[in-house]
Amino acid sequence: MRIDYDKIIGYVFENLCNTKNIKGTINECLIAGNLSKYGYEVLVNNDRNPEYDVLLKRNGIEYLLECKLDNQVSRFGNYYFEYWNYTYGRKTGINNNNLNTLYSHTYYCKEDNKWHCLIAKRITFIKTIQKILAIEPDKIKQYNNVYYSRDGIKGDAAYIVNKVTFLKYFKGYNIILIPVYRWK
Repeated sequence: MRIDYDKIIGYVFENLCNTKNIKGTINECLIAGNLSKYGYEVLVNNDRNPEYDVLLKRNGIEYLLECKLDNQVSRFGNYYFEYWNYTYGRKTGINNNNLNTLYSHTYYCKEDNKWHCLIAKRITFIKTIQKILAIEPDKIKQYNNVYYSRDGIKGDAAYIVNKVTFLKYFKGYNIILIPVYRWK
């Protein structure tokens, strides 16, 4: 009997996760589990650190990894790369004070019915977006969702990029995920 890993991952995200924070933490554990197969020591701190989600170690070198889950790729065919958070007034997602830290972007691909993870240094994502803006600007949109509430300014800013176009220029890794979860 063949195990359908992608249905397991999808079930976890859709049925066992009822808040954004829980989905984020499960995504971090999923990425950590998959990277542990490649020889990394992983630690999911879950400390709400705005700089990173997972600490990786390999050959005595530490790497910081930010993890994002994009549930809408299979529906719309676009990636959503957040770069500014108005709610907290800070850089986020692919944008950070240290662009040499790692960033992962988890998504479901309906073409092969598998969960994937794009992973590279943040600077790689930014250079890919800059290249698309220069070569194929019609395949990328800038998105600003800003609104005012009694608590102040809320929302975020992001680039929405056509998936096929982004993968054409992306120089990082696009790995297929299996349901291997790791906390420490």
